[in-house]
Amino acid sequence: MAAMLKERAIAKLKKEIIDKNGLPVMSPTALKLACLEHDGYETPELNDKLFLHFKGFRTIENLAPYSALKTLFLESNGLGQISGLETCINLRSLYLQQNGITKIEGLDKLVNLKSLNLSQNRLVKVQNLQCLVQLETLNLGKNSLAGSDALAGLLECPTITNLDVTSNDLEDTSILEEVLTKMPVLSCVYLKGNGLVRKTKHYRKFMITNMPRLAYLDDRPVFEIERVASEAWAKGGAEAEREARQSYNQAQNDKDRQQRINFKKWKAERRATKAAEIALAKAE
Repeated sequence: MAAMLKERAIAKLKKEIIDKNGLPVMSPTALKLACLEHDGYETPELNDKLFLHFKGFRTIENLAPYSALKTLFLESNGLGQISGLETCINLRSLYLQQNGITKIEGLDKLVNLKSLNLSQNRLVKVQNLQCLVQLETLNLGKNSLAGSDALAGLLECPTITNLDVTSNDLEDTSILEEVLTKMPVLSCVYLKGNGLVRKTKHYRKFMITNMPRLAYLDDRPVFEIERVASEAWAKGGAEAEREARQSYNQAQNDKDRQQRINFKKWKAERRATKAAEIALAKAE
């Protein structure tokens, strides 16, 4: 019975969320309906997640009552700009991918935001990130970022650790040295699909040697042996790299051998201790 009543309520609400032109509107009714469809609460303040993706919304509005939101899904709508988020001060994750957004703006109050997805929009440069003092993950893949200053705005947000700018129009190789290598905690970078990758000689070695914290680049992790080899290459070329790899492998083999010796020694000591305990117990 409860399920049937819920379905009737949803059906009724669906008739009230279209404007006079037949377009979906992010009205209080539409927000309430979204909550009900995803097992949320009718009382706005009780919801910490709001699923508003694939709704066809053109504008972000009427979110003021949803003061407890921590995650907001707004991907795949018809949004042309970021606005209406001033009261969402508790947001941790914001998903705005697959819209028509042309400028990063309207995020001034989101000081608790940790993850922002703006991939597949129409952005041409990074800007207005200085307010996001806790931002760690930023996805800007498949936009229209181009020019030597397109990523300069990233330096306004030194907390970013994970960055995705794949499949943009970044051609100027100076971006690597003047922006990415200056980001203090950046450890995971996705750059594939940009011309600067192809234009940078020894691209992967360059990135590893100039970014000590780099742990993941494009399609694979940066393992310790690769870092050791790259740093040796930067100092002495290919020959130094080969020697570094050989030394590293030898050191690892020696370490593994010593661990096996130590383990065997520990087992022998345990057996001897156990035998002594048994002998003592029998003597008593």
